[in-house]
Amino acid sequence: MWFIFALITAFFYALQGTWSKKIMSAVNRRTVTWSIFAFSVPFIIPVFLISGVPEVQSDFYWSCSASLVLNMVAYTMFVKAVKISPLALTYPFLSFTPAFIILTGFLFLGEIPSIQGMIGILSIVLGAYVINFEKIGEGFFSPVKAIFREKGSLLMLGVSLLWSFAATFDKVAVVSSDPYFFILVLNTGFFVLYIPFLMKSNPGIKGELRRHFWELLVLGLFSALIGIFQMTSLQTGYVSYVIAIKRSGMIFAIIFGILLFNEKLSFFRLAGTVFMLTGIFIIAGA
Repeated sequence: MWFIFALITAFFYALQGTWSKKIMSAVNRRTVTWSIFAFSVPFIIPVFLISGVPEVQSDFYWSCSASLVLNMVAYTMFVKAVKISPLALTYPFLSFTPAFIILTGFLFLGEIPSIQGMIGILSIVLGAYVINFEKIGEGFFSPVKAIFREKGSLLMLGVSLLWSFAATFDKVAVVSSDPYFFILVLNTGFFVLYIPFLMKSNPGIKGELRRHFWELLVLGLFSALIGIFQMTSLQTGYVSYVIAIKRSGMIFAIIFGILLFNEKLSFFRLAGTVFMLTGIFIIAGA
């Protein structure tokens, strides 16, 4: 069942990314980042109330706190990386997160994917890298080479590593409580603690919230559904598998881009999609 929940997570992950792209033409990137967490809370609360307050084990407190801090640092680094370096030299590094999780999942959870599962994960990682790679003329390894000259590339690699730890701690928190309690605490903590930074970096936040309230609320709905289905999937699925399949949401994002933004299906996007679909089928049979 975890596999189905992971696929649903991938679908809403793509919707969230597509919707974010649409509204970021009018809304500050930091406001969008904050809204992902803040506007999801009203949708998570009813699910939590229906589920009820779980029995919380001691591991919940450190793992939830660690995930919260790591996510705040990672999102801050993410925004800076995108700002100072080209997307073609930064986004490919986000694909490395599932590969890093093979190590963090083993260290903190004792999870060891099968050989077949590892092949599936690496196939999705390669597909995500290829999909994000658009500058054909610079060479396939240009993002990797850019680590030594582009600060944004190095920052994004750091983001990928931080998210691998955060995702692993997410599972520790989930199994120490339940998915709905954890995602409610995590998202509430993020949006409250991020407010001072947001107010300082974006003085126009209040006006943006008034003008774009409904668009941001829709973003919050997509984010809530991602959190609910991802954390539910983590209850029984390996972290590396779940996050790898979540990253395969790029396939849905490509479809949405073609339908909504008239984007072209380039060679790299097609090749990346083939790799990712192959990885999904391999993991499904693992």
